[in-house]
Amino acid sequence: MYVSEMLRFSRLSIILTVFLDYWNTITSTVTNHQPEKGVPLELRVNLVHKNPGEGPTQTKYSDPRVVKSLGYNVMVKHDGQPPSAAITWETFDPAIFPAGSKSRQWVEDLAIVIDNDIQAIHNEGLKAMYWFDMFTLPKSLVERYGDVIVDQSGKWSMDSKQMYNITVYMLNAVFERFPALDGLLVRTGEIYTFDVPYHVGASPITDGYKSHIKLLKALEETVIKRHNKLLLYRTWSFDGFINDPEYYLNVTNEIQPHPNLYFVIKHTEADFWRTVKFNPTLGIGKHQSLVEIQCQREYEGKGATPQYVMHGVIDGFEEYNTIYKKNPAKYDDYTGHRRLKDLVGSPLFKGIVTWSRGGGWNGPYPADEFWIDMNVEVIARWALNPTISEEDVFQQIYQYMESGSMRALRQLALTASRGVLLGHYSLIHQLSRLEWTRDSHIGGMDLALAKEAAQIVDAEQVDAALKEKEEALRLWDEVERLAHDVKVSDTRLRNFMDSSINYAQLYYRLIATSWTVGLLGLKGNQTGVFEIERIKSAMNDYDATLIRYNELSNRNQSGVLSSLYTPFDAGIFAPGGDANTGASPTVNQWRFVVKNES
Repeated sequence: MYVSEMLRFSRLSIILTVFLDYWNTITSTVTNHQPEKGVPLELRVNLVHKNPGEGPTQTKYSDPRVVKSLGYNVMVKHDGQPPSAAITWETFDPAIFPAGSKSRQWVEDLAIVIDNDIQAIHNEGLKAMYWFDMFTLPKSLVERYGDVIVDQSGKWSMDSKQMYNITVYMLNAVFERFPALDGLLVRTGEIYTFDVPYHVGASPITDGYKSHIKLLKALEETVIKRHNKLLLYRTWSFDGFINDPEYYLNVTNEIQPHPNLYFVIKHTEADFWRTVKFNPTLGIGKHQSLVEIQCQREYEGKGATPQYVMHGVIDGFEEYNTIYKKNPAKYDDYTGHRRLKDLVGSPLFKGIVTWSRGGGWNGPYPADEFWIDMNVEVIARWALNPTISEEDVFQQIYQYMESGSMRALRQLALTASRGVLLGHYSLIHQLSRLEWTRDSHIGGMDLALAKEAAQIVDAEQVDAALKEKEEALRLWDEVERLAHDVKVSDTRLRNFMDSSINYAQLYYRLIATSWTVGLLGLKGNQTGVFEIERIKSAMNDYDATLIRYNELSNRNQSGVLSSLYTPFDAGIFAPGGDANTGASPTVNQWRFVVKNES
């Protein structure tokens, strides 16, 4: 589905600089929210997160006209080639990219591409920003200066005066070469250089929160003060900055608030998963923040199957009622926030950063963006007026439908969401390995979920856990029934909807039956008593489902079927995965039980 309604993006509201005492800030964000009706969130940022090492993502969301029509006012380019890869370093050391060299030509060609992208974004009245991995440096620079940019352990470090100076030079050079660029969105976690052949990368965070402070000082000096540009600093990293309020405050309390500085914080306390808590660092401290939200849901089908989450992101997920009670943690009551609505009216909550596409690696590759659009359009429209309910936003978007169809689509979306919750996750036993389905791979009880499987058996929760999976299958059958009541005139879209639901039914049946075999096999191995008939039935069901699942591709005559998951664990950066572990190897692991009884 293409964008359902063209929206004019609103003027930016006056930026509020907050210089409040730390405890007063927390108190105000919890108890004194006074949202003003009809006022859009200040920054409404969208990006397409390209798969590392692959070509450009084929999506309408790369078009600034589409981004503008949804009501966003900032577009971030993230194609694996940051503007730091498009500077020549000529005034630092001309030998880094010698004039006339192949590498110099590559850098200069990339700079022209970036110029054109900035202009295209500005043509639509949007602010143009770039995703910026820190550090990404020329290979030749590292070869020449590598011994003076490291700390005592040999890692690139802001503790090195030369590294600090190089960082400042690089940032200044970026804005001198691209003066029209409106700012940077900085990442310090994963650093990928697949798309920059003359550069290498490493994280600057070598000394905990102190490294963040030093890097932020350099960014403050250059991006904010010298060039008066926007700085969006992601807290996603490999440390406590992600979800530890004390760590977050240790960093941010050392940095002066500024109208151009925003911290970008995922709405989840971990990655973009269900059954994890709302991020406790949201709404605290003294700095402006933007909430980061993923619309394609990389662990939950990537748009190949139905998945709607904005009811939970905005109003709170249903599992919060359970997990906050069953799994109390140190920071559960730090702010009392459980959803975006709790942040509305806070002087710190300034907007959203959405990934309309992308996340993770490889597939599945959706054949259509219909299910993704649902998430994108709801959160984008809500950001224009965050005082209205998520359900009202949903109805506004799909008001072009006949009322019965709209109601059915709404119920379909909510039912599919619960089908994902019970199919992938568990409310019976909190999974710690939530990435057991990663990208286009289905892990199993033999490796990815081995620890969880043992815990479920030990806790005598096998039957309860399997009933969850059976309920998920019932929900997906209900999704299919509801889809019949959604009237769609576009034949291709109709075929995509039907095929994606059939895909989901088979996919979650593979999960349910492999769980059944794996858990009953492990239980029997521990007790010495195998439930042969249940194992055999689940095994036969798995085998028959896998045949039907693989046949989906053979029936894909009109190109409406997304690429399929493989029933194997994800390998390290390996598109084919690991054929020795995963859903199918889990089932195969217990075939000897049935064979010995026959």
